[in-house]
Amino acid sequence: MKVDTDGIQNRIVGLEITPGNYRNIRMLDDNRIFYLRRTAGDEVGEDDEELFSEKDKKSHLCAYNLDDRKETVIGDANNYQITFDGKKMLVKIKKGLRHHRRSQR
Repeated sequence: MKVDTDGIQNRIVGLEITPGNYRNIRMLDDNRIFYLRRTAGDEVGEDDEELFSEKDKKSHLCAYNLDDRKETVIGDANNYQITFDGKKMLVKIKKGLRHHRRSQR
């Protein structure tokens, strides 16, 4: 991959979003950016850590609109894929194994 550095300062945009780990970043022609985000708070209380690799851990699927400078959290997901034309999205959601206690009466 080669980065075109000529005029790069005119192509860089800062986003006002929560600090965290971001992956699977995709920008569409309509000025929306989709991404998966995990923050330090998402790590707390995870009891299924050994079940999933880092890339399969549940993250927040988000969209950031460059026009109104707002982020929308769409929901929890492990991964997603957008079609080439940007009109459809496939979302992967794995259910973790959790231990539940039955209430005793």
